[in-house]
Amino acid sequence: MSSHIIVYIAASKGKPHPTDPGITRHHIYYADNKRELAQEIIKAKKSGHPVYSLHSQTKRGAKSIGAYETYQEVKIEGVKLPKLVLCPVCSGNGCTVCNQSGYTTPGYEKNWSEWQIEDMRKRKKSDKRS
Repeated sequence: MSSHIIVYIAASKGKPHPTDPGITRHHIYYADNKRELAQEIIKAKKSGHPVYSLHSQTKRGAKSIGAYETYQEVKIEGVKLPKLVLCPVCSGNGCTVCNQSGYTTPGYEKNWSEWQIEDMRKRKKSDKRS
């Protein structure tokens, strides 16, 4: 069952944000847990999109970000996120282990088999040559 936490972030043109008229465009990043949420926030910031608020599509997602109901806006400062470290598999370049963000929780790579990690490293090297 997915939590579907939505990260709303600002850009330039479009429909105004429901509670902050300074935000004029929504970029949506989806996450199923707090680790993925922290990674999506990093990816958004790397893309130059400042993160302002979070919303959830499900009760489980709302609970994980501290909201009382679905689609309730929660300011990013009020959400406790896990500590992320530079991904030991890709050294910050982005891979499947770190959800293409370059960062993951300490020890998360241990959930993967050694052959999977080696395969990811080989694919990254072949992608760089192409």
